[in-house]
Amino acid sequence: MKQNLLWLLALCAPLYAQTDAGPLQDLSIPLFPNAQATKGPYNMEVVAHAQADECFVGLGQPSGGVPPCTQGRPKVNDAYVWAMTAVGDAVYFGTASNVLCGTGNASLTSGTQNVPYVQDPTLSSVKVCEKDLSQYSAHVEQGYPGDWRPPHIYRYDPAGGLVEITPNDPLIQETVGLRAAGQARNVVLLAGPAHVTQASPNPAVNIFAFDAASGAFLGSQAMPQAADIRTMQSVGDDLYAGVLLTGGGGSIMRWTGSAADPFQFQEVGRLPAQAASFAVHEDRLFVGTWPPPRPSRYNQDAAPAVASIYMSRPLSQGPLSAADRDQWQQVWKVTDYEPDPVTAMVYAVGAMASFDGHLYWGTLNLPFMGYASHLIAYGYRAQDLVPGQIHTLRPASLLRGSGFGAATPPKMEVVYGFESASVFVPQGTEQLGDRTVTTGVWQDQPNKTGKPLYGDAGFGTISNAYIWSMGVYQNKLFIGTMDTSFNSRIIQQTVFATLLARVVGLEPFEPANLNPPLLPLRRLRGYGADVYMVPPGNARPQQVTKMAFGQYSTTGIRTMVTTSSGLYMGTANSFNLLGDPEGRLPMGGWGLWRLTAQR
Repeated sequence: MKQNLLWLLALCAPLYAQTDAGPLQDLSIPLFPNAQATKGPYNMEVVAHAQADECFVGLGQPSGGVPPCTQGRPKVNDAYVWAMTAVGDAVYFGTASNVLCGTGNASLTSGTQNVPYVQDPTLSSVKVCEKDLSQYSAHVEQGYPGDWRPPHIYRYDPAGGLVEITPNDPLIQETVGLRAAGQARNVVLLAGPAHVTQASPNPAVNIFAFDAASGAFLGSQAMPQAADIRTMQSVGDDLYAGVLLTGGGGSIMRWTGSAADPFQFQEVGRLPAQAASFAVHEDRLFVGTWPPPRPSRYNQDAAPAVASIYMSRPLSQGPLSAADRDQWQQVWKVTDYEPDPVTAMVYAVGAMASFDGHLYWGTLNLPFMGYASHLIAYGYRAQDLVPGQIHTLRPASLLRGSGFGAATPPKMEVVYGFESASVFVPQGTEQLGDRTVTTGVWQDQPNKTGKPLYGDAGFGTISNAYIWSMGVYQNKLFIGTMDTSFNSRIIQQTVFATLLARVVGLEPFEPANLNPPLLPLRRLRGYGADVYMVPPGNARPQQVTKMAFGQYSTTGIRTMVTTSSGLYMGTANSFNLLGDPEGRLPMGGWGLWRLTAQR
């Protein structure tokens, strides 16, 4: 019991970082305590933001209507700018709702995580996940996650502002969220995974098409051969999409449609895993993958299937075609860097970009998934739980490569990462009841690439788990992260509030018995997503913000696109009870931010 409590404390412990000292001015929203945004070379403004759309009364209770709320609290369901693309000076983007409640993870059981959908509801002062207690429509009875809400599609340009263009289309009601966006030949496509429910048991990807100039809706269609989609990439007049196939493995599709017939694709690549990120570099299309599902036990005699980067033939030879389907070259894999083969199995390739002669890419390390991978591979003993979490913790790393098209191997470098990491070395087995556990020791071993150029993984912040977005603006590379520290603080608050309620004999999910206080503002230090800027000429990267420009409940910079009017950032914020625009805390829900250089 004591060991289990220690494990719980380790799981829920808050992660603290330094305060924001990035060069910012002219925020169009008030700064909050400890933000410390200062004047510098960039302006940042929030040009659009999700609004409260429900009134939350209590777990399992009917909605109190829509704001302004006469009962309950304002609730913001729309959480992520999950996909975004630029057309001239305008951006198109699609959203996803309540993602940290599990509604955005359409492939939980088929992708990296390989874990069951969590049913337990949770309630804190800033976020609620009702799960199966939700009374949101009949969708829950059909098998939809209780916190899901239909996604939205928007168009924003500086002249006309924000316009919602979500079509009145039944397919929207069957879509988890809009996860990928791209444009070519005057057509904008947004796509996302379909719900897999009792009524619709077969996976699919739903695609929505719009006229790029006017925003007019052109139609929608399901792609039944695909189970998920994460990325699209425009290359001149061509558009490529990466999907997870329903039968397993990944596919790269080239869009061959038009405004008159927008749903035509040709397969031009077949990969062992889902294509999750793209970049055009050195006249080639590069694709980063997420790993395939893990085996139930680790086989030391077989090389693990891990996330990788693949390279196409030169694009100057013409658009990719069906003849290129099996011609993609693997140029990097996670085990070229990570020394522990089991921890490596749950890495994913994050954002990618071509900049200053290098291909940059980040890793995406879902919290505690390395630990879960070890439990699946080796089993566990109670005394191993806390050490296992510590030894498998991996903040996101930033790497780069150059010279991919040369006859000699490309040069690979770690920009920010770990110089060495813990590796589990099996030494024997132990029988615990009906379970066989692999025993061993943890050894510190160097990474397989080389010493980091500039610093530790996570840009020196342990809670930076994802390198989630990249964008090149005015000959500088901007990098956005996902920071887990604020969510860790909320998990801690939720767990201890629930335990306290049970200790004093209350039902913790009864609304009358649990009215959590607001977080003490004086303790909010360093929470929120980070943004870094890489200058040209191999100069050291610079911190732009370490606290989401004062919006510390914004956990991630999910998307970035560049236009002539600035660098747009689409944010992720699942704290749905932060719905009062006049309150003491930042608003929950997605934000659309625009960064510009001072004139």
